[in-house]
Amino acid sequence: MTMTIAEPATTSPQASTALARLLAPVPAENGFAGHAVALSLLVTWLAEGGRESGRNRLLLTYLRGHPDAAAVLSKRLLAFLTGGDLSRLFCDAGLPPRSALVEEFSTRIMHRLLPAPISDRDPSVLISRLSGQGNTARWIDALHPLWVAELLATLPDGAELWRSVHKEIADGMEVIALRITARSEEPEMRYRSGAADLHESPFQQLMLAVRDLAVEVHSQKVSSTSITLVQQRVAVCRVALKEVHDYLERNGVRVDVVFWLNRIRQQLARILQLLPLIEPDCAPEEIRKRGIDYLRSISVDERRKLLVGALLKDNYATLSGRIVENSRHTGGHYITDTAKEWRGMLLSASGGGIVTGFAVLFKAFLHYLHLPLLLDWAMQSANYSGSFLFMQLCGFSLATKQPPMTAAALAEALEDDRHLHDITAFAELCSRIVRSQLAAVVGNLALVIIVALGIDAVWNHLHHAHIYDPQQALEQIHSFHPFRSGSIFFAIITGVALWLSSIIAGYGDNFAHYHRIPQAVQQSPVLVRWLGWDRTRRLGAGLTHQVGQICNNFFLGVMLSTIATLGVLTGTGLAVRHITFATGTFTFACCSLGMHDHHREMIWAVIGIAIIGVLNFGVGFALSLMMAMRARDVPLRDGRRMFGRLFGYFLRNPVSFVLPRS
Repeated sequence: MTMTIAEPATTSPQASTALARLLAPVPAENGFAGHAVALSLLVTWLAEGGRESGRNRLLLTYLRGHPDAAAVLSKRLLAFLTGGDLSRLFCDAGLPPRSALVEEFSTRIMHRLLPAPISDRDPSVLISRLSGQGNTARWIDALHPLWVAELLATLPDGAELWRSVHKEIADGMEVIALRITARSEEPEMRYRSGAADLHESPFQQLMLAVRDLAVEVHSQKVSSTSITLVQQRVAVCRVALKEVHDYLERNGVRVDVVFWLNRIRQQLARILQLLPLIEPDCAPEEIRKRGIDYLRSISVDERRKLLVGALLKDNYATLSGRIVENSRHTGGHYITDTAKEWRGMLLSASGGGIVTGFAVLFKAFLHYLHLPLLLDWAMQSANYSGSFLFMQLCGFSLATKQPPMTAAALAEALEDDRHLHDITAFAELCSRIVRSQLAAVVGNLALVIIVALGIDAVWNHLHHAHIYDPQQALEQIHSFHPFRSGSIFFAIITGVALWLSSIIAGYGDNFAHYHRIPQAVQQSPVLVRWLGWDRTRRLGAGLTHQVGQICNNFFLGVMLSTIATLGVLTGTGLAVRHITFATGTFTFACCSLGMHDHHREMIWAVIGIAIIGVLNFGVGFALSLMMAMRARDVPLRDGRRMFGRLFGYFLRNPVSFVLPRS
């Protein structure tokens, strides 16, 4: 969209009156802020009329017929350009000014509610205000160089206005280069880039090149060689940033460092945007065109600065990718290929079922104790987390924790195979995931039922009573009814908790790699003195891929306990519904009631537990798969198309989704 200069001029008395008011002199005591506000009001009035109103042409006509108004506008523009620190228009406008992600996030929230005041001789605030208004932003996008040329020609100091900008551009570039260099010497940045010596740093070399160029600008002797050198230095700095980014992806991500990297990338891009504005021997028309292009670009950047979602997306994308990658690595252990591995999964899940059976028993005892709420929360957390950690220590598996982990591996296959006509590789991966999951479910549920039956039989033999009395058993069975209880909603909440625990696992692995916790353990003097070098080394090596799962198991247990405690605190009855724990509880309840009574309630409870299982698996898997697909930029439509073709493969090979090939 371009603003031509052939718009019809509006000659209505109301428009002329509005211009007379807008071009009235500003009291001297209002200073820079007064001139800036007056300019913003004029631009807003021009923009509100829209392209068809002809207000741009009317302004030119009015200025030609009113020399005093032209003098006021010229003085106002000069005050704006020379009275303020114009270099901030080039080093600050459109760029995130804060050095920390949390500070930048809170500032954006505040500026969405209340725009920043025009003060401190900062012209960039005016651009920020104007860019945040829809009409004004469109007016800036539609500016035409010929209209700007005519406007400057009508002003007494129009030619001087443009010449005064060059030195400020050079100062702005120098400020940007200094900021980049200072940030690059932070320990988090310096030791993750390739430069070993300070004077070999590409950021230091960029600062020197920009400084030399600024000296030339101030002496009005700009050479194309100096501009080319700065461009080359920027290219080298971008390579160094990529090295730091690659290091983070390999060894762990810290969001603040990602924020710094993105900020430096934007600052480097700004230097490249400013270089054409000081290019020597450039025609005035071309310079005006470049200036308007720059104004449009910072208008877009200023609008983006107000987007909180864009800030989070830009800076958490790398971390989410790292979390997904950690989940993919862990999920690979839950996908079986051969019959031997499938039997190993069945055995591992059986161990998880045994541990869960005893955890259900301990949960029932806590119910009898009626502990104070805080103590009950702590004991329930210890029961859940302790059982999950014990499973990890023994190499056992819990079926419901697998879907969030295997989703990342499936998303990787989607990324690789979505453009291929032959989906055999993708379908085989899906079949391995499904049959591995079924093996884990069968192992968990079969053994938790057997263990619950055995525990109840021993307890009945010793105490002549069941774990649950008949009334409590009936209450437990009713709590699993799919429609007369909150089981469906509670199962969804549990699925979300399982997904969150997989994210925590990925974050824990990332934290351990970034802070080199395994290496710190291996080099700990205390552990070396107690355990010796060899055991300490093995302990550190063992932690390399275990920190994330430790975090997963611990925080999953805490979340499950916290959900139930919140239900008591709020009186909403909020609870967790986990298929393995629900199956164990149901088994204890059936032992108390016997198999001859309450058939209808038991059938509904079985249906409810089946739905709980589907939701536990489905919610966690769906959320993890969507996160993994977004991290890998796989469109949702590609996923739907692949799974549609997968259904045909399933109809042709249903057995492969249940049992492995011998």
